Amino acid sequence: MESHILALITSLNFKQIVVREIENMHARELEKLFYGFARRYFKYLIGYGFIFGIIFGLGIDYGIFNFIGNWLKW
Repeated sequence: MESHILALITSLNFKQIVVREIENMHARELEKLFYGFARRYFKYLIGYGFIFGIIFGLGIDYGIFNFIGNWLKW
């Protein structure tokens, strides 16, 4: 019995089965599957983007205002 199960498992091409099933999925199902395991990482990515966006945005604003202020003094 074990040898038959082992032969069955080795004869199956799991990669091909998974690829075929994903290709046949509807976009909503695929999105639900993806967000099922990636939602946690997206929360971190959004948070880091917010923080770095504020930091770099303020730096750029400071540079622009400093440039304009110095340019107007001429």
